[in-house]
Amino acid sequence: MPVLQDCEWLGDAGLADRFFAALDPAGSMVAVVGFTMKRHRLSDGGLTACLIRGCTTPGAHQHAASWLISRACRALRRDGVRKIIAYSDVLAGERGVIYRAAGFKLAEMKAKTRFRVRPPGIRWHQHGLCYSDRWLRHGGRNWSHATARANGFKVERIPQRQRWERHL
Repeated sequence: MPVLQDCEWLGDAGLADRFFAALDPAGSMVAVVGFTMKRHRLSDGGLTACLIRGCTTPGAHQHAASWLISRACRALRRDGVRKIIAYSDVLAGERGVIYRAAGFKLAEMKAKTRFRVRPPGIRWHQHGLCYSDRWLRHGGRNWSHATARANGFKVERIPQRQRWERHL
């Protein structure tokens, strides 16, 4: 989806399999959100969806994101979704303002330490060139933090993501 590639900071659609878009009066896409449909049912028989991608173009109205998310929630409710989960990442400058405006509530999360692994020569602000600490354990590496540091990588503690929920 070109808008996601151009405007979403992660640069792709990820695992999203359900998309909603907002168009301007000229018919150009100005906002898009992508959900993945969790394959488990809630106790009431409803489904859970996770909002995993979303962005607006520079020319979009300032409230386009929350407006689109609210309408997408209504459409998903008609399809049997009863709960939507979303995450905001403080490291990316996300504070959850859009989720609050779209009717989401901050959910309690277990305190969990997150780490980011920076390869040698990569600066702090170059998010797309860093790895999560899971990268250390996968791909045949099975490295500890100490091994990564010995190989020139920086292992840094980073803020936990915030989890947001909306019950439909």
